[in-house]
Amino acid sequence: MSVFDALPKTFIKKDGSKVNIDLEGKEVGVYFSAHWCPPCRGFTPVLKKFYEEYKAMNPNFEIVFVSGDQDEGGMMSYFQNDHGDYLACPHGSAEAKQLNALVGVQGIPTFAVFDGEGELINKNGRAGVMQGAAHVKANGWK
Repeated sequence: MSVFDALPKTFIKKDGSKVNIDLEGKEVGVYFSAHWCPPCRGFTPVLKKFYEEYKAMNPNFEIVFVSGDQDEGGMMSYFQNDHGDYLACPHGSAEAKQLNALVGVQGIPTFAVFDGEGELINKNGRAGVMQGAAHVKANGWK
């Protein structure tokens, strides 16, 4: 299954609005995280900065946040206050469950990166994020 088969058709934006976006053909990072997770709260600001820098270098890149929070209110508070200006999967949706299964998430934070064909290219994209946008642009995600 391609990531594009698992992604929702309607995403949530930081302002709470819903948007229909087709990400097929884009490089997609899927970020599994939750506000109650201390390592997530440490990594999220790094990812936010990375997104701003990398998106400027590669406009064909998008991040989708998949929340492990217990309720939608917790997810939206965390998303709106701490995350970058990327997309979120609806809380508790079938698509969120499919994405978890597709990546084989065993713990959070997990940042998995898929190529424009929808194939998983790096299950541990956190390492690339920590090395910075310029490093990933020059060397790729592998």
